[in-house]
Amino acid sequence: MHDLRALRADPAAFDAALARRGLSPVADDLVRRDEERRAALAALQEQQAQRKTLAKEIGQGKRTGADTSALEQKAVELRDEIAGLETKANEIDGAISAVLASLPNRLDASVPEGAMRPPIRWCINGVICRNSISSPSSISSWASSSG
Repeated sequence: MHDLRALRADPAAFDAALARRGLSPVADDLVRRDEERRAALAALQEQQAQRKTLAKEIGQGKRTGADTSALEQKAVELRDEIAGLETKANEIDGAISAVLASLPNRLDASVPEGAMRPPIRWCINGVICRNSISSPSSISSWASSSG
């Protein structure tokens, strides 16, 4: 899984790492989605703070015997808004996670540029024994142990 903080810090490097694998850039889209998710979470926290304040006012009003029906109606509206914001944030988070999980790991800097080398066919006495990226020494030990 890729680190979203590292992607936000340097989207160009993230896209360059994907280009080394022959993939198209996705950092701008992921950063945009992450900004949407963060905005939804900020709005959610603001609504939760309002709900907490409203709950205190309702409790205080009931203790003094005041009519709290308008405040209670506002609390119901806030509850619905909070549920919608939670759903939105979770959907965006799931979409970001799905994209990040589908991407291959970044290549190490020591990996050379270019396409992957095809497997080497090792032959013993003109017969192809194995398709692998093995060394001749491991092939000779395999050939001697197989009979």
